[in-house]
Amino acid sequence: LCSESSPSENKDGTLGEVSRHCNLRMAYMKQDHLKSLGPFFDTSPFVYITQRFKDGFDGDLQRRLIDPETEEEATKRKELAKIHGKYGNEVEDLVSRSKIGNELAYEVRWKGLDDVKQNTMEKISKLKMMGLEKVVIACDERIAAKAAGLDQRPLTRREVVRHCEAFGIDEEMCCNRQIRGFSAGQKVRLSLAAMFWTKPHLIALDEPTNYLDREGLGALVLAIKDYK
Repeated sequence: LCSESSPSENKDGTLGEVSRHCNLRMAYMKQDHLKSLGPFFDTSPFVYITQRFKDGFDGDLQRRLIDPETEEEATKRKELAKIHGKYGNEVEDLVSRSKIGNELAYEVRWKGLDDVKQNTMEKISKLKMMGLEKVVIACDERIAAKAAGLDQRPLTRREVVRHCEAFGIDEEMCCNRQIRGFSAGQKVRLSLAAMFWTKPHLIALDEPTNYLDREGLGALVLAIKDYK
């Protein structure tokens, strides 16, 4: 569900399948989630959140889903594009979503084909054949965020501070302190605050209590208990 692993192969060579609703908004906090804060260590939490969500969706999640994780994955995408892509080109971006019959289809912009008239509608089954399951999820996340009105949520100082205060980060910490100076527990709180900005339907936490202090742990317990 979090696009971190693939279904295992059965003895007969068949594979299981994991599917998720196209309108699902999902938040996922990895064990190494503190790495995502690295580029923002010399900025404040306010800057971090406004930059991460400036386009109305989670930019950090988009990069994780769209960019190949390994050279092997990148090579595989190129090889599959030569077989299934338009003129052998890779997918540049998924622009929109609709349905062809009972199957979801996505408007594809192809690399090297800048003219919008070159865009094509491709079924989700074909995109999966091209190894682009995560790219499809990234497109779904953008559409779901817009449908929920997240692109209209103001990234103002007042709104960001109010949101962060619910996770134990006061206005002074939010706007005037560098993330570099935060304790490990405070960084976890910031990661949690960012994760909940999109108001997700489903949250997945991989060992979220790592580095949390006692106060933060209590806050996390209450947050999960009251989560709706």
